[in-house]
Amino acid sequence: MKFWTEALTPENCPHGQLAFLPDGTGVFWSAILEDGPEQTIFWSAFDGKTFSPPVVAPFAAASGNGGPAFAADGKRLFFSAELPAAGDPPSKASAICYVDKAASGWTRPVRLNPRSIAR
Repeated sequence: MKFWTEALTPENCPHGQLAFLPDGTGVFWSAILEDGPEQTIFWSAFDGKTFSPPVVAPFAAASGNGGPAFAADGKRLFFSAELPAAGDPPSKASAICYVDKAASGWTRPVRLNPRSIAR
């Protein structure tokens, strides 16, 4: 398996954990971009022999993302995103978001409402 040389490239500074799909068909990870301070989430598919060249995850926010982690069943991917806070000045606020795996790819990101988390 040539994951390290094919997917983790010198142009990006990978950091944090790798989040492999439970069925082994791909992996998500965070990287800090060489040409800027923002981090984003990358994706690489695995065909059973090699990994595809890395691409920015289709659901990644333009302002920054990180820390991808799958739910136990592998159908939901959680991550942090730097998003403008509603009604606030144009500063970024960290939010926990998720996307669900669908037949056609991944759903649009949903911001997790902290009030909906059981305490």
